[in-house]
Amino acid sequence: MKGFTLIELMVSVTIMAILLGVGVVSLNNFNNSQKVETTKNELISSLKLARNYAITMQLPNGVSGTLNYVQVDLKTNGQISVDAYGILDGQNTTMNIGPYFSKDISPIGVDITVTNIINFASYKGDLVYPNYPVSIIISSSEDPDDAAKSILIDSSGLIK
Repeated sequence: MKGFTLIELMVSVTIMAILLGVGVVSLNNFNNSQKVETTKNELISSLKLARNYAITMQLPNGVSGTLNYVQVDLKTNGQISVDAYGILDGQNTTMNIGPYFSKDISPIGVDITVTNIINFASYKGDLVYPNYPVSIIISSSEDPDDAAKSILIDSSGLIK
């Protein structure tokens, strides 16, 4: 009679269970790192768009006035809002003159940490930026051991 013994079947099932466990852990780590990478790419895209609004001195739709700077507000829960600050016609003070966009850029489980408020200002088409760099750290709250991604905006306004 040919067949498998009970010991051989138990060893086979144990090996399959170990391989399945390793595969699930690897897939979970891959998903966490993809969430962080996707958030980083979305944030870079949004920051470049905000910088371009400042360079071209383009105001939000339906707003007339003078653009002084574009401000990016980042929250740790992944909310980003980009607003125009400037002077409305007939006014003398700088104020929020309209939003460009506001959206949620990160999935659940991703944290964003920023060191300073991000302002992009331009003067006659040249980007004028504060003299300090801004560092943004994007990390996974689900897997603290996962390597965090960082974005640096240097004093000239370049996004790296």
